[in-house]
Amino acid sequence: MSPLEHKLVTNMAVRLIRGTAGSGKTLVLTRRAQYLSAQQPAWRLCVLTFNNALAHSLEASLHGFSNVKVSTFHSLCKGLLKGYTDYKPQDVAGWLRANLRHFPAGADMGSEFVEQEIRWIKDMGFADRAMYLEAERHGRGRPLSQAQRQMLYDVVEAYHKYLAKQGFCDWGDIPYLVLQGMQEGRIQTGMYDAILIDEAQDFAPVWLKVVKYLINPESGLLFLCDDPSQSIYRYYSWQEKGIPVVGRTRWLRIPYRNTREIYQAAYEVIRRDEVLQKQLEQELGSAVVQPDIANSFVRSGPRPEVRCYANFDSEMLFVEAEIRRLLQDGVPAAQIAVLHRRTSGKNRLQQKLRGLGVHIDTFHGPKGLEFDVVFMTEMHETFNLGGEPTPEELSEERRLVYMAMTRPRQRLCMTYIGRWPEPLRDVLAYVDHIDCR
Repeated sequence: MSPLEHKLVTNMAVRLIRGTAGSGKTLVLTRRAQYLSAQQPAWRLCVLTFNNALAHSLEASLHGFSNVKVSTFHSLCKGLLKGYTDYKPQDVAGWLRANLRHFPAGADMGSEFVEQEIRWIKDMGFADRAMYLEAERHGRGRPLSQAQRQMLYDVVEAYHKYLAKQGFCDWGDIPYLVLQGMQEGRIQTGMYDAILIDEAQDFAPVWLKVVKYLINPESGLLFLCDDPSQSIYRYYSWQEKGIPVVGRTRWLRIPYRNTREIYQAAYEVIRRDEVLQKQLEQELGSAVVQPDIANSFVRSGPRPEVRCYANFDSEMLFVEAEIRRLLQDGVPAAQIAVLHRRTSGKNRLQQKLRGLGVHIDTFHGPKGLEFDVVFMTEMHETFNLGGEPTPEELSEERRLVYMAMTRPRQRLCMTYIGRWPEPLRDVLAYVDHIDCR
């Protein structure tokens, strides 16, 4: 750890650590959890994150610290709901596929947009139509008239009626069920003396309401680590989340995980992202803090590769051969990741690379994780958003690609078929481009 990171572990005045990808945020959080566990053995501590893979990694790092619980947020909520309510969580996407065609909003806005808007409504805690109609939708990209909002909320109400009739709930309702149980005195509150949240940029406002109920109201500590440039699921300011962080925030600027060459290529994806820059400037009230790529602590290595193929089979022949070579050279299978933008592509990768033991996932999956070598396949599938994407939709895609590109410690190889995505054109100046057709 750097001297700054050592200080941040024990400085309880700091509530929020912000940093670039691979700058040591998770390490600081892990060490602070270990420090608090040792200093306060009678305390109950909880480490929370968004996805399962990162939770498993954190759990391994904190093994042996008996007063520290590690969990994803939704797993924690599911545990709290046991004995309180018999819930059957559903995903809105399935209901929309079967029913959206019956509503004007379907033809006007499309299923993907309606799904995202419903998730946003739930995450923001809008309990009724009036709250939604009056809300500012800043950061939502596509503007909606009052008439469009009315049409969309017709879908929300019909979905809620379906859930009530079937005895189901939406996954987005689970935090509200927990919150309701706490407010009614049926679910215990104040059970943790400290809660530490990794990848906190992905925690919606209502999630933080639950977290605040879980902390001991008299002496509890809340510690957060985030990187807004990696916010691939949602973006809310800390003001919107109701967590005061002004004067209690520190930045980590050195990207230790990646080589300089890998990080330069990845950072080029978001460097000119005006939506991201504006969001950060509005929240910070100042210019965005830039990563310190020139720092002497940043390692050097080979430039990332971008390889063009004629078809999927030839692309996979290369990836499989490279993986076998890496395994023969002694690289552990667990340190090799093969990623795809879409779940359907991930499934095809699993069929083609069956038995090799490497980590195969979507771009979303390895958030918070790192590997020695990462292959990002079928890159032509990125930015394939349909129609005319809004600046906000393009920004979200940029953040997703950036997040995936910053997973490797040593080597990054990106492959594609046909044409390289135009929004990633500037990246080509920082890679070795090889035409294998």
